[in-house]
Amino acid sequence: MESFDTVNNRARVLQQRKQKRKAERREHDNYITSPEVAQQGIDWLFKQYPEFTTTFVLEPGCGDTSPFLYATGKRCPNVIRTGVDIREVPNGVHQDFLDYRLAPGSRGYSLIATNPPFSLAEEFMLHSLELLAPGGLCLFLLRLAFLESQKRYELWTEKVKLLDVGVLTQRPTFTKGGSDAKTAYMFAIFTHVQHPNNPVLKFLDEPRLSWLSALESK
Repeated sequence: MESFDTVNNRARVLQQRKQKRKAERREHDNYITSPEVAQQGIDWLFKQYPEFTTTFVLEPGCGDTSPFLYATGKRCPNVIRTGVDIREVPNGVHQDFLDYRLAPGSRGYSLIATNPPFSLAEEFMLHSLELLAPGGLCLFLLRLAFLESQKRYELWTEKVKLLDVGVLTQRPTFTKGGSDAKTAYMFAIFTHVQHPNNPVLKFLDEPRLSWLSALESK
């Protein structure tokens, strides 16, 4: 049996590690998604749903580079793109996304794509559904472990309709240089739980699993 001092020292070390990780996190979880990863996700979405068409695209937490808006624009040049960020950014609405609302008369966005702040990922997902047009799609870059836990089981099965999971075979880069992600990532495509009948996309009852290779996207 471990002594009190051993247990106490272990708890102190764990607390120090936790404080270090917290100090290392960037303000507002501002981890920039590379254009290549964003393009990989957008291309995969249209591969999964080749009949999907989009007119209004939203990127919550767009940052300075709006990678998902840029990727969507390369594929669909005529879409109307909107970015929202809690920080002042060059090409986005300066507002906390969770306070962002649709303009009067708007039916919503047909595509919402983002790499959400990890600490607010669930809130971003649920608020995105409030802004999503009927039959629209959400594309989120998330940690693969976000599929875990009883709480998130309820999220995936009761609050959102998970359609597709695309596991990244190469961990994404959020800073300059090689892969610096310390965990596995995925793209998740989801929509409203009570989604309207969509004869074009023909949503399946169960989510599909894919692997997204960086080599295939080159």
